[in-house]
Formats: sequence, structure tokens, C-alpha cells
Amino acid sequence: MKSERYTINNQQTYIHYLKKDNRPPRPTILFLHGLGSTGKTFYPLMRSLSDRYHVIAVDLPGHGDSETFGRLTKDGLSTWLLTIMDGLQLNHAHLAGHSIGGDLALQFAVRYPGRVSSLILLDGGYLRAEPLGTTVEEEIMRARDHCETFVFPSWASFMSEPGSNLIKENMHEKNGKVRLKVDIDTAAALTREMAEEPSSETIEKWTVPTLLMRSTKPEELHSIRERETERITLHTPVQVVDICDSTHELYIDNPARVKDEVKYWVESII
Repeated sequence: MKSERYTINNQQTYIHYLKKDNRPPRPTILFLHGLGSTGKTFYPLMRSLSDRYHVIAVDLPGHGDSETFGRLTKDGLSTWLLTIMDGLQLNHAHLAGHSIGGDLALQFAVRYPGRVSSLILLDGGYLRAEPLGTTVEEEIMRARDHCETFVFPSWASFMSEPGSNLIKENMHEKNGKVRLKVDIDTAAALTREMAEEPSSETIEKWTVPTLLMRSTKPEELHSIRERETERITLHTPVQVVDICDSTHELYIDNPARVKDEVKYWVESII
């Protein structure tokens, strides 16, 4: 995977890709990661799709090697993503977002639907905090706690954890500890901005064809997933697929199934 730095409104943003050249023109899939992650986490999925599509991933503000910027609002984040697409000369793309990256993709789509070929929500963009039994402030505290406590004394200690090789790119060494490559205040701000989405107003403006891939674990969340899904599918062009035996990190748990579903979906849109 190759990386390139872009300057957007005097802030550094990092883009990751396999091939910069998109000749002959192929559909583009732009990946947006979840909280505390980086664009590089999508590398295995991107590699499996690169034979048919132009695949790009972005480090969100305050994540990976991207700098954060002032107050993070839905409008500001959407403008940030629009500037990235303009800089990459992408007239339109399929936006694939995991977790809070799905929320960001959705917010962009309701503001700039003409720039979005479709949405691919990877267990994101449909679950609000309140039905999960938490308040916005509790969600923010949970995000902060995760970013602050997912820390290891050494790389050897981190690599001894199950599945650590799959998320190694999300980590770096700072102050003698191995920790997530994330600005904690940015993580909290993103959580605050997206915790009550999708709102009724967002659903009313939701016109872009959407594939929602849902996790199935933990099973005790099944009824909440069903209610929240019904809330959006009654009014929006959303197709739902469950990725069996998968946690929230479904594209890591079952990459082959996710790859196939992405291919089926994108081909149906073309």
C-alpha cells in the first residue's frame, strides 16, 4: 500500500491506495474507517477488490497520520471529504464506511448526493446511542476510555494479543507505550457529532442507494439492530445483509463474505 499527504485547509490528510493510476477508468470505492482506526486497516479488503475497482482509503481527522482541525461538525467534515474528492479528481465514488466512518459517509451523501454512486455501510450509519441504552455523554466517555486504555507496554506485548497483526497499523509508539494513533479529543468530538445519527432529518434526505452490512454478534443486540434498521428502511433505498458470525469488525471477521457483497453491490449499481 502506498500513502500520500494532502494539504486541506492548511491541515495534513493522508490518503492510502494500491494504484494511483485509474486507467482505464474503473468504479472508485473510497473507504472511511471507524473510531480509533486508520485507513490502512482496510488494506486486505482493498487488495481483494483492486482487480476490479479503484480503491482508496483516508485517515480521518485526528487519526493515523492526518491532523485534526477546528470544531468538527457534520457540515465541516462533509466539506473536508468533498475537498479530498476534488483533490483526487473524483467526480463520484462509492463510499464505504465502517462504524462512525459510515455515519460520515451518510452525512456526506445527504449533502452531496450527486457525488456518491452508492453507500456501503459496514455496521455503521444506522445505530443511535439512545436505543443502545446510553446517553451521548456516556458514548463520549466510552470513546475516550477506549482510546486512553488501549495501551501496551511494548510491541511484543501488543503482538501477543489475538488478532493484533490485523490492527497493527492502527498503533504507534508514544511516550514509551504502544497506543492507538488517534487524537482523543478528536475521537470524543466525532462521537458527540454522530451519536444521535441518523436523525429523522437525515433519513428524510437519504436518497442514495445503500448497502447496509450488519454484524450479528453480540446476539443480545439483535432486537435493537432490527428496530433501528426498520426505522431507516421504511423511508430509504437501503438493502440489508447480515454477515453471520461477525462482530462489529465484520470486514476483519469475515473478509471474503464482505468482499463478495461489495462486488455484488457495486456491479448492481453500475
